[in-house]
Amino acid sequence: MTSVPIRWMLVFVLSLLVTLGIYYTMNFSYLDYSVTDKDQLVIHEGWKEPGPIMNSNVSGEEDGLSKLGTHMEAFNQWVLAAAVLLPVFIAAYAVLTSRKALGRHPRKKGLLWVTIVVHTAACVFFLIQWIRYADLINRTVHNVMFG
Repeated sequence: MTSVPIRWMLVFVLSLLVTLGIYYTMNFSYLDYSVTDKDQLVIHEGWKEPGPIMNSNVSGEEDGLSKLGTHMEAFNQWVLAAAVLLPVFIAAYAVLTSRKALGRHPRKKGLLWVTIVVHTAACVFFLIQWIRYADLINRTVHNVMFG
């Protein structure tokens, strides 16, 4: 039974390194913006190649851009939280579904169901946050571009 915590920690650390490594390749920001020297708004999303939004003049929109930056920063914090929480899910499933780790433990099925319910609730919560911030950011970009 002592191998279970070691197995969990090993899977957790490895998957944490992978998820944070993936997020590091995005400079720890899934969403970001910049303004070109021609005052055009440029949205950076994940690994997509950023390009300026045509016919967008954001000169004099410092307040709107500040609000946009605040929303994007909060969204990026939620993405980082998800990247840190995902390894907990992966490690839990790796231990609970391993025949070698728990074998025929009498509470294995109950623990698996509790884990599934908790992880589903967490995924729904993050999905709601994702949709909420997508709407906030879309409205803020619209306000910045169309005043």
